[in-house]
Amino acid sequence: MTPPAEITESEGKAVFMKDPSGDWLWAFDAAGETIYDAELHGDWKKVSERFTEFLIHNALNEAVYGASAWRECTNVHSEVLPEIVSHMTAVSVGEWRWPTPGGQMFMSDELLAEVSPAMHPGKGMETWEVRVASIDSEHLSYLDAMESVKWMGPH
Repeated sequence: MTPPAEITESEGKAVFMKDPSGDWLWAFDAAGETIYDAELHGDWKKVSERFTEFLIHNALNEAVYGASAWRECTNVHSEVLPEIVSHMTAVSVGEWRWPTPGGQMFMSDELLAEVSPAMHPGKGMETWEVRVASIDSEHLSYLDAMESVKWMGPH
């Protein structure tokens, strides 16, 4: 997120956040209740979440990507996905277009996960990008035992 003094205006919207690569932008309108997103140089589109829900969703996203204990795979086959999230419950948040439309968050007492359709899906199969995080790598051991998924992350 952008510090308040550095928020800029674009097409009548206050840009308050960018993704780490700078390819996606988020902004709010003058009333401060409607959130918009846009791919760099793309058109602004209204986000389905209200501002407070967006902030919670963003905090969950930051926790998944900021955790020191995590596993990630960018090519998880659909039939394996239920096993990965079986320890968790789906979080009711609005849909984001970033990193790809159709993503969802899952959580339990020990785990937090972000699951999105793969940006580069395998031919003839539905695949997912999955990142699972925890405060303790011990909670990720069930993922390490999965032979069908090649996980990246600190072991």
